[in-house]
Amino acid sequence: MLVERLAQAVNHRPLLVLVVWLMLVAGLKTVAPSWQQIALDGDLDYLPRESPSLPGERLLSAAFPEEQAKSQAVGVVSRGGEPLVAEDRLCAREVSDALRTMEDLPLVDGGDERTQVVGEMMLTGEVPIATMVVARMTNGLMDVDNARLLERIEAKLGELQLAAPEGLDVGLTGSAMIGGDLRLSIEESLASTEVTTVVLVLMCLILIYRAPLLVLVPVATIAVSMSVSYDLVALLADRFGPGDFSWSDFKIFTTSKIFVVVILFGAGTDYCLFLIARYREELSAGVEPQVAPGRALTKVGDALAGSAFTTIIGLSMMIVADYGKFSNSVPTIGICIFVALVACVTFAPALLRLLGPVVFWPSRRPSAEGAAPDDVAAPSDAHAWGWVADAVMRRPVTILAVSAWLAAPCIFVGVGAGVTHDFVADLAQDRTSVRGARQIRAFYGDGAVAPMRVLARLSPDATLPAAADGDEGAEPEPLDLNTNAGRYAIAPLHALLIEQESVADVRSLYLPTGGDPRSRRFLGSDALKSLAASGSPLTAATFVSQVDGYAGKVTQLSLDMAVDPFSLEARDEIPKLRRALEEFSERAEIV
Repeated sequence: MLVERLAQAVNHRPLLVLVVWLMLVAGLKTVAPSWQQIALDGDLDYLPRESPSLPGERLLSAAFPEEQAKSQAVGVVSRGGEPLVAEDRLCAREVSDALRTMEDLPLVDGGDERTQVVGEMMLTGEVPIATMVVARMTNGLMDVDNARLLERIEAKLGELQLAAPEGLDVGLTGSAMIGGDLRLSIEESLASTEVTTVVLVLMCLILIYRAPLLVLVPVATIAVSMSVSYDLVALLADRFGPGDFSWSDFKIFTTSKIFVVVILFGAGTDYCLFLIARYREELSAGVEPQVAPGRALTKVGDALAGSAFTTIIGLSMMIVADYGKFSNSVPTIGICIFVALVACVTFAPALLRLLGPVVFWPSRRPSAEGAAPDDVAAPSDAHAWGWVADAVMRRPVTILAVSAWLAAPCIFVGVGAGVTHDFVADLAQDRTSVRGARQIRAFYGDGAVAPMRVLARLSPDATLPAAADGDEGAEPEPLDLNTNAGRYAIAPLHALLIEQESVADVRSLYLPTGGDPRSRRFLGSDALKSLAASGSPLTAATFVSQVDGYAGKVTQLSLDMAVDPFSLEARDEIPKLRRALEEFSERAEIV
């Protein structure tokens, strides 16, 4: 039997067992990449295939292959509501130029008040009180590199802030910077989780055993299992990741490490407590110290294996989850728990075997002559737990009812807890991107932090309207969005979107500088700027596809939501917006 063989190895060759584990730790450290090097991110990349946004992403990639921007950094320059002077606007241009010229920045393009297509959107009010600069980047919202970008851009803006006119404030936000703050928060949370978990486990073990060497056994076992687990899954992800083989798709994620830490400490401590308790019972029964660790393992080995595999099977139910990060984390968690189990049935008893009864110092070792006086636990502890055991056996229904009554408030609060997708609200209020987001919202509205894009495609039978004096027998010409007729064909869609309560502004081929077509002015400087932008080749290249197969047939529109795009309100408004677009596509030549 496997457990009996392990017991014999532990009793007869404990040093060899420990050396094998230490060699495994050192060997994996040599050949395995670090978790950070191989971990994947990009939450949006693991959405279910049926997610409504994915067809739009595929069409965007096909029709606008040069449109590589997935996020943006936004700088906002203001005086807290006071009008900007010429020097302030010059400082904003310096910020924009600095972003465009920074090295190692995954920049696609940038914009400021000088930008032809959206320049007018960068200023607020007839007398400008704020101006912003935008750097669009290839990084996704949750890319690991966003943390580095945030720190670099923040440092650069800090230098410019020192040279800025007195009283001028330069804020920083945008989806890339919010993602960077999220990445930094996750790293800080992971570090604090590890430290807190270690401290709590040590405190519990010290309170339970009050023996330093006895505390060392589970701590060393957990440390070894964590080291092996981290390196093993990183090595597997490196050698059997997506694309390595036709059948391989092993992935690990940065956020999964938090779950692994908590699970390994919880499970490893639990398994070691069972083993040590049985080891103490064997010594109390008169078993020799050289035999007791193996005997203890044979008695609890099946229970430990049952507990571990129950946990693995239970957590493996995540494999049916639609979200890819949950389903892909199942192998990682399963491997880590299995490694913890193997360490607890080999490394831990081998360590007990080498240390012997001295492990109970400063308490006296348990012996068959009298377990009570020599037990590690104090008599008061034994009496207290005995009283609890007697009470449960005498009045099980009462104890159950009281326990349920005490747990009821927590259950009530937990059931009523809402789910939030508001990344900004979840971050600390002193974070750089959060402060910048407050400025953006104050001057430009909630949606300016992360504009949304809508992709529209002409139906195959869309044709130019027939001329009044045209030849009735002539073949109708297909509609092309690059023409004036195509630009006006987008006007109804632009108008539909801006009518939605959840939409604050729309920029399209028809009105690249934004605004409501119904209140459009045709006289004045603003009208001339809008007309000039509408007829610009740059505008056409920005909003209309120029790629074979899609040229003149696909256009994109940029939306600023009237609510925070990361909020629950925005999530609830998306289905309404989608239904409005579906109804529009049924009666129009553009879908």
